[in-house]
Amino acid sequence: MIQLEPKKNKNVYLASFVGGGVAGLVVDTVLFPLDTLKTRLQAEQGFKKAGGFKGIYKGIGPQVIGSAPQGGVSAAVTTPLDVVKTRIMLADRKKVRTGEMTVRNTLRQIYHTEGFRGLFAGFAPRVMWITLGGYIFFGSYDYAKNMCFRLMEEDDS
Repeated sequence: MIQLEPKKNKNVYLASFVGGGVAGLVVDTVLFPLDTLKTRLQAEQGFKKAGGFKGIYKGIGPQVIGSAPQGGVSAAVTTPLDVVKTRIMLADRKKVRTGEMTVRNTLRQIYHTEGFRGLFAGFAPRVMWITLGGYIFFGSYDYAKNMCFRLMEEDDS
């Protein structure tokens, strides 16, 4: 860990900001295909009809902008909600507009037609994606922050 002298504290915030940005970008770029595959595994029409392995980086832009790290345990617990979100996103727009596709209705429909297993479709890739993302994020963050801090330290000399 870098020990800071009082006059160098001003660079810590900028270095942390840049480090966090670089770390988030690395995580999103590396793990986006896994999330795409997870989403396609959860699709009601099935993996192959949802796109299979084609175009796994399509749509990465919004993901890079809006990502936030979470823990693997929360990923596991919230998988049914992620499945519901995915089903609603991929649903026929007419069903969504009529109010038929609510979270509660979708949870019930998945459970009745696919059982417990359907609620946890894509569980392993989701937990792996978010857990690995945390490791990559914090490793990249620490490296980028320290590199940025060293560069600013050289400029102050």
